[in-house]
Amino acid sequence: MTTSQNNIEGTLKYEFAGKERSFKLTFINLSNIEDRLGQPIMKIVNGFGTGNVGVGNVSVILHEALTGAGGKYTYEAVGNMCLQHGFGNCLNIVSEILLTSMGLNEQADNNKQQLPLESSENETESK
Repeated sequence: MTTSQNNIEGTLKYEFAGKERSFKLTFINLSNIEDRLGQPIMKIVNGFGTGNVGVGNVSVILHEALTGAGGKYTYEAVGNMCLQHGFGNCLNIVSEILLTSMGLNEQADNNKQQLPLESSENETESK
């Protein structure tokens, strides 16, 4: 999977269904996802962590992200692309898109940098 920032802030590019495609979630897209899935966005994001996610959820999120980046896709076409790309591969893309659009990827990266290197400290103490 390749990812890169596009000229438009918040637009990501991923290899999806045999072609590099642009994805972006705006406020309207995030609101549409909540309306279409009947759940708050944070509950949807948490569902990915617990494995509580279905093909419909993935297809709705990818459809909104593709159209948010200016793509002209029907929901059915996105569902077919999900089948072509593989459900597991789609989960990775959806997770990245959601976390990035909500600024949670940056928070995770910042938290990783702040964590002490316990294994290195323990190694030096035990010698």
